[in-house]
Amino acid sequence: MTGHNIKAKMAANSLEEHRKLLDFFRIVGKLKHLKRTGWVRCDVTEPETVAGHMYRMSIMAMVAAGRAHVDQTRAVKMALVHDLAEALAGDITPHCGVSDGDKHARELAALETMVQPLDDRVASEIMALFVEYESNQTAEARFVHDLDKLDMILQADEYEAAQGRDLQQFFDSTREVFRTEEGQGMAAVLRRQRDERRRTGDGGATAETPAAPGTNAD
Repeated sequence: MTGHNIKAKMAANSLEEHRKLLDFFRIVGKLKHLKRTGWVRCDVTEPETVAGHMYRMSIMAMVAAGRAHVDQTRAVKMALVHDLAEALAGDITPHCGVSDGDKHARELAALETMVQPLDDRVASEIMALFVEYESNQTAEARFVHDLDKLDMILQADEYEAAQGRDLQQFFDSTREVFRTEEGQGMAAVLRRQRDERRRTGDGGATAETPAAPGTNAD
């Protein structure tokens, strides 16, 4: 094979790899528009998307991993991956009538489909992070699970403050579920803040509780 042919083949391979990456990115992009089922069911105004949830969780992991004594990089990656399959499987909640086993199977199959365009190393890493999160046995998985629930009740608190809603069900469903000291501590402080706001009758967004995304002028 001549040098020219080798370069042409390399260029063709590069184009194909880029095409595959763009295919994957387009699927991931669906999460920017997929509204979280729990908020849709509660008819909140401008419900957050799965991508929005995953983004704040990832920031939480980056900031709080040191305090929780877990691997920061692994925790951030796990937060980014944990709901990735929902781009194809959808946001399945306990109210959707799907068993935990079926939910896991659907999401696993969806993620396997999603990572097919990626190189083996990256695909394997994404799958391993998802399985680790679902198994919830490692320190990082327990930490990220706690962040998942923390972000949910923090979002519920923000919706209550900004929209005057009662989202008690989200606080009830997360009692006694936090397994890490950091998760328990932050959840306890959030609950106290919420109780104080409700006690004083402050139903609007305050300096401490920013308005829900998209509700301010800019």
